[in-house]
Amino acid sequence: MKIRNIEISDLEICSKILEKEYSKKPYFEEFEEKNSLKYLESKFLKNQETSFVIEENKKIVWFCISSLSYWADWLQAIIEEIVIDSDFQWLGYWKKMYFYVENFLKDLWVKSLMLWVQNDANAFNFHLKNGYFKSDEHSIMFKNL
Repeated sequence: MKIRNIEISDLEICSKILEKEYSKKPYFEEFEEKNSLKYLESKFLKNQETSFVIEENKKIVWFCISSLSYWADWLQAIIEEIVIDSDFQWLGYWKKMYFYVENFLKDLWVKSLMLWVQNDANAFNFHLKNGYFKSDEHSIMFKNL
């Protein structure tokens, strides 16, 4: 297992992982051709230093794109995307990468970390067990145009 920064050349593979995993329950997303790649490129180009992959035998099996911003008097991070290939889901990669990213951000003096997770996603309870909490003060809101 090798953890390293994402490179632009990795995004095609990451987009395939994203499409594969987001097509499943509870998301059932269908991406138009190249939209997943465009989506990841737009996130990655602004966040190269805080984006990582896990490779197993030179195959990318997991990726995380996070962003940094200043809020009030501290630095905060947002996990923009965090996706593992389900073929590798129960092999311990999730926890290893999760703590790698968290420790990397702590070394940058990040004081808070935020992410979005669907309530019925497998990852929801994982995040709760690892110190995340649901905010009673904020809601994510959407509007279809």
